[in-house]
Amino acid sequence: MSDPDPRDDAAARYLPDVDPDAPSAAAAGEVPRSADGEAPPVPVTAWTTPEDAEELARGLTARMSNPAEWAFVRLGRLIEDYEKSLSPEEEIGARLVGAPGDQTFHIQDLGFWGPDLILFYGKNQHGRPVRLIQHYEHLNVLLTSLPREKDEPRRIGFVLREKLEKAAAQNAPAPAAAPSAE
Repeated sequence: MSDPDPRDDAAARYLPDVDPDAPSAAAAGEVPRSADGEAPPVPVTAWTTPEDAEELARGLTARMSNPAEWAFVRLGRLIEDYEKSLSPEEEIGARLVGAPGDQTFHIQDLGFWGPDLILFYGKNQHGRPVRLIQHYEHLNVLLTSLPREKDEPRRIGFVLREKLEKAAAQNAPAPAAAPSAE
């Protein structure tokens, strides 16, 4: 008898409602369609059910002309989705993939400067402000959980969605992030 794979525990923790035997959106060959019949881009992963993919892609179209804004919108949704798996003791963090060491930071805000830059605002492990600037074509960020900094964990995903919805209602481009006052 072999030892259990430790990755199974991690998968159960971060994907608690996922039935490993259920077909994914990719396996099922299902592509959600918008009201006009056009298929929006959807995330395709081993654990994304057709319903999950539809929820993440709701309201998206591939017609955005600003690639940084397009990356910002989808990244915000991925952050919001990831935050659903965090415990009350955790909040969203990031690690720059490919950088030396294990430099993580708490993400406090996210923005973009079109047409090409994605901006992350946060604090490093010493509480010092950091600003990560990445070209949308070179976006390599590992989302991770970090111990919360305050009594209440910070959740930025829904705030990003609210910013986008407000901008859409005013027919304006999504607002870029502002440095946190904390």
